[in-house]
Formats: sequence, structure tokens, C-alpha cells
Amino acid sequence: MTDGSTGQIATGAVAEGDTVGVLGTTLVLKAVSPHDVVESASGVYSHGAPDGTFWPGGASNTGAGVLRHGLTAGLDPADAAAAIEAHGASGIIAYPLARPGERFPVADPAFPGFCVDHAGRARDATTAVERFRAVYEGVALVERLGLDRLSGLGVRMRRHHVAGGASASPVWNRIRASALGREVVAVSGAGSARGAAAIAAAALDASRPGAEGLDAVARRFSGVRTVIEPDPALAARLDEHYRILCAHIPSASRPHT
Repeated sequence: MTDGSTGQIATGAVAEGDTVGVLGTTLVLKAVSPHDVVESASGVYSHGAPDGTFWPGGASNTGAGVLRHGLTAGLDPADAAAAIEAHGASGIIAYPLARPGERFPVADPAFPGFCVDHAGRARDATTAVERFRAVYEGVALVERLGLDRLSGLGVRMRRHHVAGGASASPVWNRIRASALGREVVAVSGAGSARGAAAIAAAALDASRPGAEGLDAVARRFSGVRTVIEPDPALAARLDEHYRILCAHIPSASRPHT
């Protein structure tokens, strides 16, 4: 197990069809599949799971760490939460990176990311709140791109879970749900230690009659689960933004859906 894998177990997202986006300094996406899934063109790899399934996914360089640079450097997003929400959909479509180089869903060490307006012209944020909003939406759109990439490789999707330090933001979670166009399950306290404890419990349980299996044990050990619904109006706007984002990324990493 890696720390990402034990973190996945801690969310309870270990049944086929489960996916999880762990958002901290960077964004890690994982899914559950009965088959090994590897696709080097977009940085997809798989971990073997304790129950014999596979956990395909990838690690992006986008994430909350981008906010430590530019207009938002040194600012606490929590202090601007109300303003970020009141801002509404951004006029900027961003693939936000702190520096050139991406691993997944674009696998290109020279990829610089981008910020463009609705006409595709380069445009940067002019205020801290505008940058917060553009990065929030941009990371959510990259999350959708990663999940669409996995779906195009035959990974079945059902429930999406969000975890990681930045998933403590209700505003960002609503944006993520709206970008995906479906509900997401936020799981608090989904740390690697909790996942490691669930593995140990599942191993002990496996030797007993009527064993629950890793899925049931992981759900029992997972933290508080909160369902977040998408905002229909914002979802429609972000769907348009997603099409613009896809048009600006390398063709090899565009989703095949």
C-alpha cells in the first residue's frame, strides 16, 4: 500500500464503480476496476488492491498548491469563501499549474497549463477573488477530465468521493460537484492511518465465518460522509467551460467519451 491507497480505503471507496479525488497541494484521482488499467499517454497507472481488484488513476500537479502563487499568495481561502461563492462562474477557463509540467491527465513535462477567456484568448485573473474562483473551477474541470479519461479506458463509474485537506471547503466541493454534473460524497478524516487500520481489521475479519470483506469494513471505518449536490445553473456554465478546456489540451490526453 502507498499512502494514497490507504487514503482511498479510508474514504470507503473500494467497490467497483467507486472513484475518489484527493485534493491537497496536488490532486490524486483513483478508481476501482476488476482489470489492470495502464495508459502512459495520459499518465494512468494501477495499484493492486488487497481484495484482488485494481485501483487505476493518476496524480496531477494541479491542486490547492497553485494558490500559493500569484495574486493569492499568502492569502487564506477560508477568509475569502463568501466572496468566492458570490463571484459566480468565472470568466476564465484555467488549467492551473504552479509551474510547467504535468503528470495526469496530461502527461507532458513541458505542459505549462493555461488561462483563457470564453473566446480562447489568454487572460489572467486581475483580483485575488477572481484567481481563487478560476483555480477552484479549473481544478474541478481537471478532475472531470481525469475521470473522463479513466471512463474512456473502460473504468466503470458510480459514486465519486472527495477527500484531502482542500475538501474541507464547502464552496470548492459544490464547484467540484457542479463541474462533474453529479453528487459527490465528501469524507472527513480520511487519512492514511484510518485506511491502514481498516486493512488490519479486514485481515482479521477474513479468518472468521461470515467475513464482511474489505468494502464493508472500509465503509465502517470511513469518516463522516456528506453528500453534496451540484448547482444546476453552475453545472451548465462549467459544462461549457469544460468543452473550452478540452479544446486547449494536447489531443492525446483528451477524453474518449
